[in-house]
Amino acid sequence: MFDPVAVSNKLIAAGPVRHRFTEAFVNSLLDLAEPVLKKEPTLVRIRSPIFVLGDLHGQYSDLLRVFERGGHPNNGTRYLFLGDYVDRGKHSLECMMLLFSLKVAYPKRIFLLRGNHEIASVNRTYGFLGELKQRFARSGQWQHLFDHCNRVFAVLPLAATIDNRILCLHGGLAPELKSLAQIENIKRPLMEPSGLAECLLWSDPEDSVHNFAANKSRGVAYVFGQEAVTAKLQELGVERIIRGHQLVDHGYEPFASGKVLTIFTATSYHDTFNNPGGMARVEKGGKVELFQLQPTYPMTDDEKSYVEITD
Repeated sequence: MFDPVAVSNKLIAAGPVRHRFTEAFVNSLLDLAEPVLKKEPTLVRIRSPIFVLGDLHGQYSDLLRVFERGGHPNNGTRYLFLGDYVDRGKHSLECMMLLFSLKVAYPKRIFLLRGNHEIASVNRTYGFLGELKQRFARSGQWQHLFDHCNRVFAVLPLAATIDNRILCLHGGLAPELKSLAQIENIKRPLMEPSGLAECLLWSDPEDSVHNFAANKSRGVAYVFGQEAVTAKLQELGVERIIRGHQLVDHGYEPFASGKVLTIFTATSYHDTFNNPGGMARVEKGGKVELFQLQPTYPMTDDEKSYVEITD
């Protein structure tokens, strides 16, 4: 019998190594995770205290460092991840398998939102499909596993509130977003998000605009300025926004006098930058404490580092 607690403990105890996952293991875990995620609303209501994490992008060693810093979920520590678990880094599968096993094991302590890289048209191009193709070339099951992963990604919630005062999502705002009920009413699964759902995953803050403008750098959704933030916070009845989606120099970056906070958790991103990663902890009363993960060298794929995981 598949034991998600034992699996998550085994993965964490093994440390930052690449694993030999069998196709049966991956499919079994995806089958367990999908109904757990489906049960949650599109807008998840969460209470503090809780850690909030930004983009990981397949950097498994950084995910493990998050739990080293914050504590294992089996001790009661709670985490909200803002999406972009896959692509760019070399260990997207490790990130997903650990996060999904923890979600199944501790559904009220681990919360997973969707990022724009949890979309098939994106992760087909930016690394996840290639990783599966390389790792499951012998069995030829890579396409099936890719499709299965993206079916589960399609049921991930799009946003969360913490204590009904902080709105958390991957991307950002849209002119048409007038109430939190609009997010709650978005139906899942969403294989290729459009409209408001697309904006929640893709929009960005931008100093050079006051209100909203087309997001020309991404070719989709909007950029939003300080005036838009002030107006939308009042309209939505929340005090601030915590989001991911963008690399920021210090791992976290405030916008609009701190009304928007961007968190990016992957360190030394894409083996190119020397950036620290960010973590936030939201305390009771709405206080936000910020932490940094210092830059570190990424994991290697040394053959000797493989650990087989079959159940």
